[in-house]
Amino acid sequence: MVCSTQAAWAAGWVQEQDGQWYYEDGQERLTGWNMIDGTWYCLDSRTGAWEPKPQIDPQAACYLLENRLKELGLYQDEEEELLFKVDYVTAGEIKISVGYEEKPQVFHTLNIYEVNRKRGIASPTIGNDDISLW
Repeated sequence: MVCSTQAAWAAGWVQEQDGQWYYEDGQERLTGWNMIDGTWYCLDSRTGAWEPKPQIDPQAACYLLENRLKELGLYQDEEEELLFKVDYVTAGEIKISVGYEEKPQVFHTLNIYEVNRKRGIASPTIGNDDISLW
């Protein structure tokens, strides 16, 4: 009888000697934006190192805003899936509508956030409390 064993690879966070955190799924290191355990993480596109304060582009703004709204318990009881729609982008700001789609082409806005790209702050149209995205 011949038996062979292979190393079992589990998914999980790994901290390397350089202090950087990486997420490995099996034998591969993930890169780019990934949802891990219900939270979006930005992993460097070349190295896979976790970027705790990624550059705020439209995609990052949506993912980071989604993370923070979950953490704060906002809009978590909606019957429909929460969607993030980029309304416009300037060099300094990204405007995002948060809402849901009732049917194709019928979007219901729950709130609008103006994201300061430099400071990583989302200011709601309804409500007074700014939200730090980092």
